[in-house]
Amino acid sequence: DALAQLSEAELMESLERAVARGTVVRMSDLRRAPSGPRRADAADRSDVELALALGLRPADPAALREIEARDDLPAAIVREAARLQVARGEYASALALYDRLGEPEDRAWQAETLRRASSSDAGDLAQRALDAGASSPSRATLGRLAIGRGEPQAALALVSELEDAASAEVRSLALLALGRTPEALAQLSLALGAPTREDERARLLATRGYLRAQTDPA
Repeated sequence: DALAQLSEAELMESLERAVARGTVVRMSDLRRAPSGPRRADAADRSDVELALALGLRPADPAALREIEARDDLPAAIVREAARLQVARGEYASALALYDRLGEPEDRAWQAETLRRASSSDAGDLAQRALDAGASSPSRATLGRLAIGRGEPQAALALVSELEDAASAEVRSLALLALGRTPEALAQLSLALGAPTREDERARLLATRGYLRAQTDPA
């Protein structure tokens, strides 16, 4: 995630800058602290402080607002803020953050954000991201759209060889639509047994609850 993409030199630079500003950084935080450019404004938080604020649960809303307002932050911090805003349902904010990022996977997550916001542009953007090489998130978004069109077999084909959490969610919903509920629940159990982001795990648990409700309304 955003808090683990550093070289040793970047880590030491961020730590030195934080110490110079009087920021307390615990040794347990060092492995998670990112680095990058920042403005000279003394009111701005350092990259270390912002990264740690994003790691809080819930994330610090003031940190998210600062990241939205600044244009000098490392992509990893902007990317993590966008993912958190998607999880919070703040789709407009997330889309604006993704606009500042340039990787194909960022376009794929932007497409997924559009899908959750019920935008008709989601499919076209997901396909473009897939064509650019962002396989996993793009296929998951296209799979969810296929399920929405009543095409569960097409959804299964899109994610059949992928093992990430979003693809497992798509497979489970497609299998449910095909009347194969035990298989759908098995897919979720496998995904929940693997390492996932907190927001991904929350979606998997919600999907499992939905599936169980379909088979046991009482």
